Amino acid sequence: MICSDGYYLAYYPNQNTIKIVMPQTMTTLTNTVEMVSNRKTVLTEEEEATILSVVRAIVEWSNYGK
Repeated sequence: MICSDGYYLAYYPNQNTIKIVMPQTMTTLTNTVEMVSNRKTVLTEEEEATILSVVRAIVEWSNYGK
């Protein structure tokens, strides 16, 4: 698992899963310990497609030539 400014990413190769956790906002409070982030809470389909495209490119490229 890696962390950067409250964003976490964990890769589970045996489950074919990547889990991304984002920092909480005022509308997504889950505890009183973590800092609140000023970020958007809704992604458009285009933004989701962009994230998927980037992840897919990384994963497919990483096996290129092996």
